[in-house]
Amino acid sequence: MANPPKVAISSEEIYDFLCLRNKIFELIDRSIAIDGHHKSYEGRMSIVFPNRFEDTEGVMKIKLDCYVLGPTRHYYWAGKTLQEATNKARKDVDQWEKEVEIYEQECDNQD
Repeated sequence: MANPPKVAISSEEIYDFLCLRNKIFELIDRSIAIDGHHKSYEGRMSIVFPNRFEDTEGVMKIKLDCYVLGPTRHYYWAGKTLQEATNKARKDVDQWEKEVEIYEQECDNQD
């Protein structure tokens, strides 16, 4: 190989990414169980590799398409490694989990 890859992903990083994906799916299921409204793309996640012009920077991105969680519908988190991007995403997902719990409690109190 003439040019070694600038971006490398460890099995631990993939595992952590997949654990976060599972958590997002759980939160989506909980949100849909309460409200029912959703889009067909809920929870579609991608690991976005740098384009040709970003490749010198080695930036990794995670993309999430999700209507039922968070304030918008499409999210990106970037880092120098997949782990760094995953950690940034986890902070938002942890906040969304708190919001889902509050919403669940509010709905329980209405019964």
